[in-house]
Amino acid sequence: MEQSALISTLNELLDALEDGHAGYQVAAQGLKDTKMKRALGQIALERKGLGEELREEILRHGASPHTRGTMKGALHRGWIQMKELGRAAPATILEECGRGEAASIKLFKDALGKDLPSEVRRVVALQLDRITAAREKVLELRRSTVDLPDSPKS
Repeated sequence: MEQSALISTLNELLDALEDGHAGYQVAAQGLKDTKMKRALGQIALERKGLGEELREEILRHGASPHTRGTMKGALHRGWIQMKELGRAAPATILEECGRGEAASIKLFKDALGKDLPSEVRRVVALQLDRITAAREKVLELRRSTVDLPDSPKS
């Protein structure tokens, strides 16, 4: 893979991780349940750590990492904040987290479909596993909201 394409791919993944970090922080603030707040806070911290790993990888390849998330991520966080202001049900906030995770999973799978150097492929694959596990946690939390009194019954 050409160096510029590799750096572009890694920066795109980094942007997604930064979006996820910020999005989970916002989502956690919108929840009252301490178990859910803690879980989303932990995922936010994990995203920050994954982002640091990718920054190191980008630097190792002699380039500069992005220092911001994407416009799409900012819009998604803005949507979550709007829902928060409208006192959205926990299920709604968690549904948005799941939607963000699905987009991240697709992005990481797409990256793995490219001709990445083996050491980069290993890092991206491990990060995809962590993101997939976080999505499962979010889905588990979402399913648990059906028992909460302010959750809509589906």
